Amino acid sequence: MEPERQAPTILLVDDDPIVHWVLAQYLGRAGYQTVSTHNGREALESVRRRAPQLILLDVRMDELDGLATLKQLKETEATKAVPVIMMTVNDDWLTKLKSETFGAEVFLSKPFSPTELVAQIERLIGPAHAPGSPLTR
Repeated sequence: MEPERQAPTILLVDDDPIVHWVLAQYLGRAGYQTVSTHNGREALESVRRRAPQLILLDVRMDELDGLATLKQLKETEATKAVPVIMMTVNDDWLTKLKSETFGAEVFLSKPFSPTELVAQIERLIGPAHAPGSPLTR
């Protein structure tokens, strides 16, 4: 019998509790576990303790915005390889360019399709479960 595989952890960084709830519900059904933080400072602390496989990071937040958080994550040896998906309602070209320059792997404009989000996550870290496992979407 194969050992049970633990669901990949995704760190969700957004100052909107509704976004946390919606994404946690959808990503949970897709087989991922989420850890919520509400600003960049909390995210930097949590990423060191939890070692997530991926980070979903909102751009616009108080207490260290997403771009400053992204820059710190990608400049730190222990976290620079963790893939980051930036999320924002402000999809102007300059924000997107800064996100790419600082090292974000994906830039999504809110609102986005949960199916699109899961497809991007799977592209970056693989599916949450092995084919044929009981987890389904």
